[in-house]
Amino acid sequence: MASIVKNKVGKYTYIYESESYRDTNGRPQTRKIPIGRIDPDTELPIYRPEYLERIQKSGKTLEISNNQTFSVADIKASQILEHGVFRLLQGISEKIGLESVLMEAFPSLWEQILSLAFYIVATGDPAMYCEDWLSKSESYDCGSMSSQRISELPIGISNDRRMDFYEKWGS
Repeated sequence: MASIVKNKVGKYTYIYESESYRDTNGRPQTRKIPIGRIDPDTELPIYRPEYLERIQKSGKTLEISNNQTFSVADIKASQILEHGVFRLLQGISEKIGLESVLMEAFPSLWEQILSLAFYIVATGDPAMYCEDWLSKSESYDCGSMSSQRISELPIGISNDRRMDFYEKWGS
């Protein structure tokens, strides 16, 4: 049975496939086959192409872990977006057909309309705070939803387009 072992030589760490067996005299022996090395910068394994081909042909999968490290500055600059409310409301809007009807009726505004609707349903707060909520939540790529842009949103919707939406939504 083979196992993977690491051997540090200087600044490099090499990876070997090691197989233990007994020779014809019954003495324990070890056969090591080099399969790659560890990248000193990322500490991730870099496998030889021959080894990867052999693993692929055998039908096995090779787990490569990502031991990436982050600096304190990276962590402070990162942000975590809330996904739950958006995914729930998006699923509902797709299921009831609202998203597709809005896409047809308002091809250039549907993302802004749905984002604003999701915000109002999720928070119940005034529309002027929508941009703050969108900066912390997963959403459609609708650009700026500042108070000014929200005020301009109804101007871009003519009565004909509005009636077209109502007809499509009603059917």
